[in-house]
Amino acid sequence: MKIAIYADRLESGGGLETHVITQVNELLRRGHSIFLTANAAASDFLKMVNGEGRKFRFELYSNDPLEDLAEFKPDLIHAHPFTAILRGHKVACALNVPLFITIHGLYSFGVDRSFNGYSVAKKASKIIAVDDVVEDLLRKSVAFPEKIFTIYNGINRNEFYPDAADMELVKELKIDCTWKTIVVVSRLEDSKEKPVIQLMDGAPLLAERLNGLNLVIVGDGAYRDMVWARNRAEIENCHNLRVCRMGRRIDIPRFLSIADLVMACSRAAIEAMACKRPVFAMGDGGFAGIINRSKKGVIAGREGYRWVSNQELLEDLYNTLLDEPQQEKAIQDGYEMIEEYYDIQKVTDKLESLYQQVLEASNF
Repeated sequence: MKIAIYADRLESGGGLETHVITQVNELLRRGHSIFLTANAAASDFLKMVNGEGRKFRFELYSNDPLEDLAEFKPDLIHAHPFTAILRGHKVACALNVPLFITIHGLYSFGVDRSFNGYSVAKKASKIIAVDDVVEDLLRKSVAFPEKIFTIYNGINRNEFYPDAADMELVKELKIDCTWKTIVVVSRLEDSKEKPVIQLMDGAPLLAERLNGLNLVIVGDGAYRDMVWARNRAEIENCHNLRVCRMGRRIDIPRFLSIADLVMACSRAAIEAMACKRPVFAMGDGGFAGIINRSKKGVIAGREGYRWVSNQELLEDLYNTLLDEPQQEKAIQDGYEMIEEYYDIQKVTDKLESLYQQVLEASNF
């Protein structure tokens, strides 16, 4: 198949961006030709695409979306939020090809019952939700609920897998291996910076109680500098606390390998679970504790979150870091859920099946 994929921005390192790149790579591996276009893109993300020759093309948006495609002639259009939906709709209508849309969060922009949203949803062959909570929202918002289908965001388990600690990274970061290590992987904007700020406030006290703590923060966003500066004086005066402020990285598995506990939600949590690391859920709604099978709903960051006091957060983290049976259960449950729901190969099987069904059943 020849698939044109429309994204809005591929630059912040969030779950949407990494999902798009992972999905593109798996489709390319299966022999499909991909045209990827976006309003903006970071060069290091594009370097992650395993495209060769004529199988992969990337173009930034121009004033003429049809001109962008040039001679690609797609069999179908697949659009991701936000403005990409409207752009993909315009191209799908002009070329008379099927339109697929993936909605990644709790919004219905582009497919709701507004004038434009209704037109887009009417044209769409399938509207894909990335989890059950998003599906529920869309069924209440979209005029064509029969088009809604859930496919979880998959990860490549050849990239994220259980591995020994990366000792080169340990040496580079001057990690004290006799201390506990927390690795935070989070976007530092869209309110996801708030729990990281709270963690920075409580880190010195947690380090004192643990008799040593390495805190590694991986992420970028509009509030990065604010997070980096938070509580800096007290942190630097704490002799048994080391904070490593790493910014945006694409070598995430290296950081996960050194973690005793990962703090994350959504895609970052899934990646950590695939690496057999216990995950303490943290997102724009606050905290949700350690993830196990009974808390599957918190993985996507949609439900089960609440804000807690600094003292309660300290107690929760302290107890979690010392409770090895709880960690082992979280590791086992997490890995099983990855196998069941989030493997990119199983996810792409479902996506390919949808593509094929629509192409075979349509008159395009």
